[in-house]
Amino acid sequence: MAEVLTNGTFDSDLSSWSKHGGSSTNMFVYDATGAAHDGGAAKCTNDGDPYETMRFSMKQAFTMTYASDIDTAVVDAWTQWNDAWPAANAEVSKSWVKFWVQLQDPDSNWHTVASAKHFYGSLTAHTLCDEEDVKSILTAGGNGTWYFGVTCDIYRANLSTGWFVGWFDDLGLDIAYHDYGSNTETITLTDTTSSGVLAASDTDTDTITLSDSGVLSMSSDNTTGFYLGSYDGKVYYESSDYKSDGGTSIDAFWESKETDFAEEGMEAHNKFKTIHKVRLWYVDVSDSSAVVTVKIKPDGGTTWTSISENVGGSGNDTNKYKDFHIIITGHSFKFRVEHDSGNNTFQWSGLEVLYALGGDSFQ
Repeated sequence: MAEVLTNGTFDSDLSSWSKHGGSSTNMFVYDATGAAHDGGAAKCTNDGDPYETMRFSMKQAFTMTYASDIDTAVVDAWTQWNDAWPAANAEVSKSWVKFWVQLQDPDSNWHTVASAKHFYGSLTAHTLCDEEDVKSILTAGGNGTWYFGVTCDIYRANLSTGWFVGWFDDLGLDIAYHDYGSNTETITLTDTTSSGVLAASDTDTDTITLSDSGVLSMSSDNTTGFYLGSYDGKVYYESSDYKSDGGTSIDAFWESKETDFAEEGMEAHNKFKTIHKVRLWYVDVSDSSAVVTVKIKPDGGTTWTSISENVGGSGNDTNKYKDFHIIITGHSFKFRVEHDSGNNTFQWSGLEVLYALGGDSFQ
């Protein structure tokens, strides 16, 4: 049966949003009533039909007038989810909740601050944003009317009764601005004369005084970053946020040493082996799919035999595997795993080979 997406409503009141701050701080905090967390939370429930995904969303406007003067800007968000079943079962574990925290700029472009997908099974809480840095988003978007938005999708599998619940709480946007202090400027002009002859000369003195009524403090930043230089004189910042080389896919590969499998089992020494299957283990770190190629080269040759499979995931950080079926015979082998990607995050964790022993090897 196809999945159905419908809109739901939060068990909350948008008037509960409040604004705090003065000249240097602009904070939005949400803390509604009627849920499990201390002080209440924004609650949403899917008690609809099987195979139905219900979407819940709300947003709050705020005005940005000094975007270029932002010193720091961070977002906080806490989430929780629960189901109506006393113990997990196969259908409960297929049901999931996904949370988003987003900012909408004055040009109506949405920017995802953080998102996470979780499967049901027990009452669980998660800090979705812990002072997540959004300074670059706000300064790039500029002044005008912004929106702080939250969205929650809840999917129920083949279950006709019960409910699935998700909560948002402790939502905060905290913006601090640079303090440039004040200045005082004094200019003095002087004329001088001598007897019989008028000699006029103007001299100016410029004094600038800076004062800061606050407390000046400095802190060291222990984070480190890497910068990469290109042959054409450009400098690039290395970050896990970037998954391509300026939009061009990056060729990633792992290559093994030459092996005859004797280090795993002495019975393979000086024997022909026929490979029937290669199993690639990976960590499911992304909810997208990608084409991965496994290559095998027997007996120190120059030609690779390759097979490609589409490897997909749901982004639940579990260990999974993909089987690559291929038949190739030799005494020793070399293996290579390749993935050409411009938008994927992936993590290979192991390679297993299923082979059958043959007769004694000979040239």
